[in-house]
Amino acid sequence: MGELLVLTYSLVFDICELLDSGVLRLLLEVLTGKGLFMTILPIRIFPDPILRQKTEEIKEINKELIDFGFNMLETMQAARGIGLAAPQVGKLLRLITIQIPENEPMIMFNPKVEKSFGKRNVEEGCLSVPGFTGIIERSV
Repeated sequence: MGELLVLTYSLVFDICELLDSGVLRLLLEVLTGKGLFMTILPIRIFPDPILRQKTEEIKEINKELIDFGFNMLETMQAARGIGLAAPQVGKLLRLITIQIPENEPMIMFNPKVEKSFGKRNVEEGCLSVPGFTGIIERSV
């Protein structure tokens, strides 16, 4: 595969989030036959060895992988993070979730930076290293 695929929340998730209604979620689940309830995954904390291991390229995107991506989004949001990688929740896959303020949340399969337009220093933290922040040089 080798290419980047980005998924964003569908209109159904946006409506559910805006109305924050359990009844609406249940009704939509019954009508569509699709489960809308996601799982909060345990976040691995440094020095867990999985955080240092190499991830595998995703060869096929299937329902199980998409559900896992949405579970990662739910986990990231519950932890008040803006990014989460699959190894942080125990899977050695090239899959990340990102929610940059004022943008839709994203699930990225096999992400890769192909172009950058300069650099900037930003303060960042990591959900796997709670309580620590540092200045990181990032591409713009």
